[in-house]
Amino acid sequence: MNDWFSSIYKSFLIISPVILLIYLNYAGTTSVDALICGFVLLNFAILMILFRLGQRSIAPNESTLKTLSSLISNTGPFLLMFGVILFTIVCLSIYRTPIAEGHVSQGFNTFSNILIVLSFIQVYIIYTNINTEQFDKVGKLSSITSGIVYLFGVLSSICSLLLFVILRYYTTDG
Repeated sequence: MNDWFSSIYKSFLIISPVILLIYLNYAGTTSVDALICGFVLLNFAILMILFRLGQRSIAPNESTLKTLSSLISNTGPFLLMFGVILFTIVCLSIYRTPIAEGHVSQGFNTFSNILIVLSFIQVYIIYTNINTEQFDKVGKLSSITSGIVYLFGVLSSICSLLLFVILRYYTTDG
């Protein structure tokens, strides 16, 4: 099922890491804006995938409990990734000015780079698995792939929480 909708979210999955690389190569406002923009595009892609998986998880003749269980198991890794990235976008948007002016701890750069690498890994795993015939037929990730995405999602959530703590409590005035 290679239609225009899947082409759009696959394109977003490809372009978001490219935009996140801009963050690593520039400083100031451009850097922060690239970081936010890259994460926003990644979240759009995940939201579109969640929409597609939600459509495929709903079966007309199944019970509500079975449908809900299927929906949660199919979309769980993507929901975790979506939540972590959304939380990161909110933190980056709130503290955009101190980040752009360099009034944050060095730990921010370390954990933001770790978060970007974890996001790259998740995007790679997701992209390689949504381009398979199995995903087109079944409409879900394999349980092993799903578990790996969950693992990287948990690691990303830890990094995101550490970024929040650094931004909240370790920003300076000059």
